[in-house]
Amino acid sequence: MSRRSRGAMRKLNMDLVLEMNRQCRLIYACTGVALKRAYHWEKQGIVRLMGMTAQVWDECGEIGTKSMIQMLDEETGVEVQHGDGRSWRELAFLNAGMNIGRLTEGQLMYMRVQQKKWMAPQVTACILLALHRKCGFDADRIAEMYSRILEVEQECGFDEARAQELCREETSVNITDHVAGGW
Repeated sequence: MSRRSRGAMRKLNMDLVLEMNRQCRLIYACTGVALKRAYHWEKQGIVRLMGMTAQVWDECGEIGTKSMIQMLDEETGVEVQHGDGRSWRELAFLNAGMNIGRLTEGQLMYMRVQQKKWMAPQVTACILLALHRKCGFDADRIAEMYSRILEVEQECGFDEARAQELCREETSVNITDHVAGGW
């Protein structure tokens, strides 16, 4: 990889990490509000879910051949989609074990750009998988929670600061205390 390509790749990787951190804070806050409103979850349960979600993220990462979106779909029948309506099935990096070492520089950079676009669905799927695997939510409750999370995101205008403030007001959870740098 050329020096210029390495620099571009570093920037893409940093952008991906920043987007993951932003999406974690936004989606965790919206999930906390949705759980409080729908099931009257208290602060302790919401914070505990954050830890469980980190465990699920690690479990899914160990598998390495499936995205969290795919696992959620296979386990519950609930498909988390990107805002443009595309399915994970349409994108190779979300539905196939890939040998990253075989990708060209251009392909690898393109994949990072696409991963950034799909970070919100991945984080959402991870939270829903945690609710399913660790809290026993069935497919119907997972589908309901997905809708409720989206409603809160829309209520906040997909604004991270507004979502965090709403979460503090309704649940007493300060998301940045628990998800400051991502997981």
